Amino acid sequence: MGNDGMLGLILFVIVLYGAWFCELGFSVTVTYDSKALVIDGRRRILQSGSVHYPRATPEMWPDITEKAKEGGLDVIETYVFWNYHEPLKGQRIPSLVTLHSRNSVPDHKWPFQVENEYGNVEWAYGVGGELYSDAPDPTPKWGHLRDVHMAIKQCEEYLVNGDHAHQSLGINLQADIYYKTADDCAAFLANYGANVTFNGKSYFLPAWSVSILPDCKNVIFNTAKVVAQKSVGEAAFAPSASVNELSLSTSPWSCIEADEKQDAFLLIQSLGHAALVFLNKKVLAFGYGYHDDASFNISEKISLEQGNNTLDVISMLIGVQNYGPWFDVMGAGLYSVILTDLKNAKKDYSSNGWTYQVGTEGESLGLDKTNLANSSLWTRGASLPINQSLIWYKSTFITPEGKGPISLNLAGMGKGQAWVNGQNIGRYWSTYLSPSTGCDHCDYRGTYDAQKCWKIKSIRFASFGNPKGDCGMFTQGSCHTDILSIVQQDCIGKTKCSVPVATAKFGNPCPGVTKSLAIEALCSS
Repeated sequence: MGNDGMLGLILFVIVLYGAWFCELGFSVTVTYDSKALVIDGRRRILQSGSVHYPRATPEMWPDITEKAKEGGLDVIETYVFWNYHEPLKGQRIPSLVTLHSRNSVPDHKWPFQVENEYGNVEWAYGVGGELYSDAPDPTPKWGHLRDVHMAIKQCEEYLVNGDHAHQSLGINLQADIYYKTADDCAAFLANYGANVTFNGKSYFLPAWSVSILPDCKNVIFNTAKVVAQKSVGEAAFAPSASVNELSLSTSPWSCIEADEKQDAFLLIQSLGHAALVFLNKKVLAFGYGYHDDASFNISEKISLEQGNNTLDVISMLIGVQNYGPWFDVMGAGLYSVILTDLKNAKKDYSSNGWTYQVGTEGESLGLDKTNLANSSLWTRGASLPINQSLIWYKSTFITPEGKGPISLNLAGMGKGQAWVNGQNIGRYWSTYLSPSTGCDHCDYRGTYDAQKCWKIKSIRFASFGNPKGDCGMFTQGSCHTDILSIVQQDCIGKTKCSVPVATAKFGNPCPGVTKSLAIEALCSS
């Protein structure tokens, strides 16, 4: 990867313990010893969380920092997206980012470092990819993390001032204890799934979890138990309203001319993620990919009317991929539209003069806004359309008690976006997260490995000869033996595999040519 195309990110740290600043008049001395940071002579544990400020509007930043403090964080680290703050070399926007809170941090010349988030795709870029590795791990929900932070805070004095001892409690069972005195301690019990006895008392620890005992007696938190969330019931759509997007005006995308009424075959190919096809304003077909392979084809026999026929395609991604290795060159969305008549004569409409319309008509009309909640566009009824595409649904629910976060379970929906009180809360597409073969079970107990449950799902490329390119962009060379079936038999369904390179196994297609083996495999959990 060249420097010209590099997306620059800066790690930026903002301290949130504003109350200390107010009490001390911002006179803070920070040092450290072998156990912890020392702030004004007191050992402290500072818990940090990440905020990507470009993913929220400036008006949202104060609320975000307040939620971070309420969630038990002392520090926010954020990336400054440097390609936006220095669009041209030497021309910098002076104010990088200002995050406010009730006890805001004063202006300061913060130290920073330039990083790049390529860690989880660096394998695709070979040696160059090793230069960029800073991919975040998934984290639990806000309420769960808040309780973790609070539990650790209760153990802070022991962690930074106590003496540590490690105690084995059995096979795959352990305790880490921090003693102030022989009778005053905090403990962390860890296991891979069993009952455990500690200090003469029995504790049940769920598989692959840690229990926190701030007094070496009582469990105040277990990492496998989520107690911060509660169900407030289901909001049924039955008594609510809907709008059929197809009843709104639409724009034609391309025109097919036919000299006479005839049948033909339509083949549409896409790199992802989904597409809905209309012929003469009637739904023809719907196609979509999966998490392990976003590409798909739509093949349909169609009946053309004499004269002009309108072909409309709603593609749910177009242009470039939104994530992944080589996303800037791999492409996304439709790339081929072929019409074949019954005499096998083909006509390529891929490069025709397509008319493009971005977004849906409902978005243009503002159906997501609260001022249209009672619009005549909405149709009310006891039974609403199901298993149909392009339907807007509207319902109401009573605000739950308390100030904690809530979540919406949209697993029963297909693919779309959701709004609450006019605020877009994001997209959903639960089926895309599942592999095309369905879900299986995996036991994560034992030594941790992020890829423990990953298996080889498919072989995208396999060639013995002189293949060209790199992983993700392999092509056949002038010397090639198709060994796809051999590799599939040896590798599919396994966590790892080895394929011996030998002409006795693959044959010798090009005598005298130096040969190599290239395989591209797709793995998923």
